Amino acid sequence: MFSTFTLPQQLDALLGPHSTVPLDREGDLRVVRANPTGRALMTIGFDFAAQHGSLGARESDQLIAALRTAQAERLPAVLLMNTSGVRVSEGNAGVAGLRRSLRAALDAALDGLPMLALITRNCFGGASVLASLCDRRIVNRGCVFGMSGPRLIESLSGPQDLVSSDKDAVAHLLGAEARAAASNSFRVIDDDAQAYSTALGDWMQSIGEEARAPSLRARRATLRERLLAAAIPFPAGEEEVAGDPAYVRLAAQLLGRSPSVRRCGGLIRALPVPGECSRLLGLVQASSADAAVVLCLSEEVAAIPPDAGHLYILLDCESHSARAMDERVVLSEYLACLALEVRACQRRNVDVHLVVIGVTGGGIFAALAAAARTVSMLPTARLRILPSAAMAAINKSEDETETTPARALETGAADHLLVPVAAG
Repeated sequence: MFSTFTLPQQLDALLGPHSTVPLDREGDLRVVRANPTGRALMTIGFDFAAQHGSLGARESDQLIAALRTAQAERLPAVLLMNTSGVRVSEGNAGVAGLRRSLRAALDAALDGLPMLALITRNCFGGASVLASLCDRRIVNRGCVFGMSGPRLIESLSGPQDLVSSDKDAVAHLLGAEARAAASNSFRVIDDDAQAYSTALGDWMQSIGEEARAPSLRARRATLRERLLAAAIPFPAGEEEVAGDPAYVRLAAQLLGRSPSVRRCGGLIRALPVPGECSRLLGLVQASSADAAVVLCLSEEVAAIPPDAGHLYILLDCESHSARAMDERVVLSEYLACLALEVRACQRRNVDVHLVVIGVTGGGIFAALAAAARTVSMLPTARLRILPSAAMAAINKSEDETETTPARALETGAADHLLVPVAAG
């Protein structure tokens, strides 16, 4: 089976044993330029034998360099993926690396760089958002794909959602055929070298012959239809925020006036006034970000006019959802859509400023931080790789000093410390 090959064996089988030119750079990824189908391409291989194919700071730099070279030389990019996601052992240095590499992938996608994800076994966490930025995702029947792995889902959402030791249940939720049934961006193939080579050749042939990726509007419409088909409810019942919560005072500080702030579930927005050049949105909720709220925030961002000048996004949301219902609709694609919308807004010359006002981390922070120009944190805010229960589920612990704004600034996970003006 192709998935049991080592990464060098997979590259040789896919690209030809003497057809590759390695692009040397320190890190665990294997980056090569090759010409297997008569057209040059850039291949970025994730080596599961090296710390479960995870992305650390060095690997993120490899990925960024490869994507920039591919753009400069107009080379289609192929991601050969077997990965657990961000390198948890690096703490917020890994989070910062993911922020940088997702930003490079967002820009590449918005610039029209052809990208393909060939997944051989696993693709979790931030790597699944990266794969969701590609035109297509090729998977064999033994692949597992999701924002959260089986152990995280069981630990955070309970055995009623998933029993991680039940292989049939895992395949039914996260497996290749379940993904292909939910999203037409997945193609299921046999687990052999010829099938992967054929899928690569078909994709290379399609470049320039068809629209590879849907428009952002079409992408949002598809994701909304998917939620409706799954009977997943959307946030409803917008009302004016009562009282004087801290985030309303911060909104006044950022906008330079006392705004009328509306709330719908965890989503907040400050109503604009005539002639104002700034907008403010936010996700402020105790629960993690589910597919519906992520899509609604995407739609709010898409509606920001190009003459807005500034967009502030306040964030106090612990992580992405680990519920089975959100994984069934492929939560990774919703987070990828949000990141694309925010990055497209930034590229329309709207200065997007993410402000972390509470505890956050996981996919919701990664998507927003990668896309925004600037990330600030309040002194009391905390940035976690994953919630504490999720870290325990993968037998990891987190040093509290890793979560502080000082550490986030040191690593580049955030850019500035924002001190609120005292009330009164």
